[in-house]
Amino acid sequence: MSSSPGYLRRAPARQGRRSHRPALKTSGVFPAMVAGMVDVGEQTGALPEMLMKIADNYDDEVDNSVTAMTSLLEPIMIVFLA
Repeated sequence: MSSSPGYLRRAPARQGRRSHRPALKTSGVFPAMVAGMVDVGEQTGALPEMLMKIADNYDDEVDNSVTAMTSLLEPIMIVFLA
C-alpha cells in the first residue's frame, strides 16, 4: 500500500506519447534544468514527484531571495526612521 496521496501515485510511463520537453525547451520560459527534470519524470512515470521537486526548489529560491532583500532593506529603514 502506498503512503502517498492519490495524485502523487506513480503512473506507468506511457509508450508512444510525445514528451513535453521540446515545447519547454523551445519556449525559452523554462530553464534547461526544468525541461530535463520533466523529461526524466515522464520517462520514469514519476512526473508528479518531479514537479513537486521543481516547485520545492523554486520555493527555496524565493525564500532565499526575500531573506536577502530584507537583510539589505533593514539598515536603510533604520537610518530613515532614526
